Amino acid sequence: MSKSLIFDMDGILFQTDRILELSLEDAFNILRSYWSLKKHPFEGAFLKE
Repeated sequence: MSKSLIFDMDGILFQTDRILELSLEDAFNILRSYWSLKKHPFEGAFLKE
């Protein structure tokens, strides 16, 4: 059985720009909320004490 994977990096097969726009908006809103709190967004995310 052969397996394949298709990468649609330029949006020809799927309209990924709409999904990307919503995702980026959500990400920037989260980062803006951290900025307003003067808290680093990744503080404690990688290092657990």
